[in-house]
Amino acid sequence: MENSLNQTINTTQTKIQRAADGLAQSKDLLERIARYILIGVIFLTPLFFLPLTPNFYAFNKMYLVGYGSLAVLIILLLKNAVSKKVSFQTTPLDLPVFLFLIAMLASTFFSSPNRLLPLWGKTGIIIAFTLFYLALVQSAENKIRLWLQALFASSFVLSWFTIFAYTQVLGKIVPWEFVNSQFFNLTGNLIGFLVFQVILLPVVIIFALKSNQFLNKILYFVVAALMLVSSILVISLMMPGKPGYPIFLPYGVAWWIAVEIFKNAKTAFLGVGPENFLSAFTQFRPIAFNSNASLWNIRFTNSSNEFLQILTTVGVFGFATFCYLLFRGGKTLLKNLKKDNFNLALKISFAITVISFLLIPVNFLILFLLYIQIALIARQFSTQKTFNSSQLFKVGVGASAIAIIVLFYFSGRVWYAEAVFKQAMDAAAANKGLDTYNLGNKAIGLNKYQEKYRVSSSQINLALANSLASKENLTDQDKQNITQLVSQSIEEAKAAAALNPTNPIYWENLAGLYRSLINFADGAENWTVSAYAQAVVTDPVNPVSRVDLGGLFYGFGNYDAAIDNFKRSIDLKPDFANAYYNLSWAYKQADNPVQAFSAMQNVLALVPQDSEDFIKAAQELEELRALLPEEYLQATASGQQQQLVPPQPLPSTPPSGPIDLPEEESAPEVSEETVQEATKAGEIEE
Repeated sequence: MENSLNQTINTTQTKIQRAADGLAQSKDLLERIARYILIGVIFLTPLFFLPLTPNFYAFNKMYLVGYGSLAVLIILLLKNAVSKKVSFQTTPLDLPVFLFLIAMLASTFFSSPNRLLPLWGKTGIIIAFTLFYLALVQSAENKIRLWLQALFASSFVLSWFTIFAYTQVLGKIVPWEFVNSQFFNLTGNLIGFLVFQVILLPVVIIFALKSNQFLNKILYFVVAALMLVSSILVISLMMPGKPGYPIFLPYGVAWWIAVEIFKNAKTAFLGVGPENFLSAFTQFRPIAFNSNASLWNIRFTNSSNEFLQILTTVGVFGFATFCYLLFRGGKTLLKNLKKDNFNLALKISFAITVISFLLIPVNFLILFLLYIQIALIARQFSTQKTFNSSQLFKVGVGASAIAIIVLFYFSGRVWYAEAVFKQAMDAAAANKGLDTYNLGNKAIGLNKYQEKYRVSSSQINLALANSLASKENLTDQDKQNITQLVSQSIEEAKAAAALNPTNPIYWENLAGLYRSLINFADGAENWTVSAYAQAVVTDPVNPVSRVDLGGLFYGFGNYDAAIDNFKRSIDLKPDFANAYYNLSWAYKQADNPVQAFSAMQNVLALVPQDSEDFIKAAQELEELRALLPEEYLQATASGQQQQLVPPQPLPSTPPSGPIDLPEEESAPEVSEETVQEATKAGEIEE
């Protein structure tokens, strides 16, 4: 009896031990898998790109980081399931990380005109990095050195690719045409590569100097040398006068724009939206910006540095949470008084990262390094929390499963839509009109909230309509197809403007479409004026918009309205030669040769004397001189400017006759007050 009992006890103990061993092995296996995935993500992210989407680099890097981090978190959740308990790490930096994410989401959903677009832009990147931070912090494996070595290895490979691209050897090795350029870089842009290397280089050098193993010391120095060489080569491409010279918005203008958002309570708190800086730039830039000879006609999509970018796009809430994240990160880092290689390197790299935020609008990889640094700082002060509540675990697993399924579905559709749109672009480049049309519509079906799909589709539909209309002996079916294509073109252009009515580019696209339909579709004249008027309202200090609107009135024969808009353009940019040139034409047609002559004199004073424009303007000035009364005959000439383009004629009525478009569906959604405010120059003359 006693032997039987002992045998039973021994058997039970053996089974328990086996179960414990199996549990430990399962946990070890899951931890190793999570570790390898994290190391893979860290190594691959700087190098990763896919030429399957229009944006080869940041867009696909975001998916790699997001999906890789999500995979790690799922594995850690499975490890908790094996352990039958909930165990996680808490750190002093969890709160600022999540507050910044909340600020981005709040600005996205409450301030952005297109509430979904930022989710596959800046907000999507911050979501991916927040998951990445959690994966790094929650990983039980204390393999920080491996993470850094993965970064070093990635930089080593990145440096070689950059050197090969600079020497144009890469184009001979890789069959892709787009790599056959000195400016090709796996990071996506030269300034991003350079800052990435500058942040990482001190870390590599410190590890090289402090390493006790000779082989490791040599390897670190080799990596540092390659990083330095590749950085010098990139700097040579970015010198003033070189094609790679970076162009940034002047800091004074960026500050002016940031201050302007404080005039509205909503934009002051939440900004204009994470992907909407262009609208803030066009709406709020000062008129004085037009006096900048080299930058005045550039529409900037980023501010001068990251702090001003966040202040403008995410508002005070986003700016405060971002500063809080950096402050808590730096403060926590300084608490660690250990004078080891790791902490010294981390302090230097973190300081360089913060400085870079003051100098430039950062790219994907700089934020990638920031979140790695934040996670490394946080892990030094992490505390493990454990709960044995099975109910809590079940709720957590269920909520996580639903969130993961939803995330995979929608993010998968977004990525696939980008891939289809890239195919449409390739088809357009190959002059495959039907394939371009079908693929463009497919991309819109997958993601109807992407503005660029709508703009592209409007242009494709119009191009197909024009191609079909150029045929001789059109059939009734051809005419029906033309009408349908034009209607679809208008519908897509209007959809783009509706998704983001603060973006003047979409209104200009719609206005250009309507303009091409003048004398082709009834009502197009007034639709064009309305769309141009809205473009002027959304970009009020743009002198080119006024010239375009004035040229439209010139085509209608309403020379008073044309003159008014050309003069407004000159008020916005007094050295805009093309505005004076158009003004001269309008005065000439309005039988005012004196003013026409005076305007043309200003043209000659603004264009370079050795240019064809000067010769053309001088000839026209002499023609105008012949029209002047005797008392005004005086000779003048001098010179400096831009290209001269006279008011463009309106489209002529096609041989097939005008088409009938439904006015309610085709007319732009612009208020009468907007049209009157933007034009203020009378009705279209019949």
